[in-house]
Amino acid sequence: MSKKDYIPSKENVFHPWSKNLVMVCDANGTRWLIPDDDTKELDTAFNSYDAKYQIATNPATRTKAATQAKNDEKKIFIGVVRGYCMGHLLHNKLVTNEDRDLLQLPIYDPKPSPKPIPHTCPVGQVDTSTHQQHTVRVVDSEEINPRGGLPDNVAGFEVWRKMGSNPAESDADFTYVGTSTTPSMKIDYSLTEVGEIVQYRFRWVNARNQPGPWSEVISAPVP
Repeated sequence: MSKKDYIPSKENVFHPWSKNLVMVCDANGTRWLIPDDDTKELDTAFNSYDAKYQIATNPATRTKAATQAKNDEKKIFIGVVRGYCMGHLLHNKLVTNEDRDLLQLPIYDPKPSPKPIPHTCPVGQVDTSTHQQHTVRVVDSEEINPRGGLPDNVAGFEVWRKMGSNPAESDADFTYVGTSTTPSMKIDYSLTEVGEIVQYRFRWVNARNQPGPWSEVISAPVP
């Protein structure tokens, strides 16, 4: 089943899935306080689709026209399924997680898991091949064989800098540059800043913008 859609995309999975859905709804619709007319509409739509499906998948009756008829009926049926699920199943408090498991529908967690604060730090490098520009790239400190991308539970990384080569005396010496949601950031400089030394440090942030530990400071001249 697709992670983005509870309705299976492959026909050989969708047909038994939908047959099971209809069967479970027929048996439990009253308990879930679903109007009988809505369940009958679901039954009717499935029966129409199933009839076309049987013809289109039988080698003795399968034709291009039969396949097209089946596909057309399937589109209608999927529309009914989506309306039924959204209106009566996905957020119905009478439908338990055990029921949703029988229906082969997603189980929603009413209390989303908290986003952990990153415990590692980025390791950065600075590309100085472009005039008046730095391209900062980072990998995770625990990535043994760096492949790029961001670690799990990390939404991006912050870039902070200090102009000049004198060692920083406190956090206040660094200025926030920005946050990148990819493992790189381009930073432009003016012509008057060419030749200056820039010191950088970085840290991961999660989806709630909670930061992890600081990276080591790295430096590079403005090209």
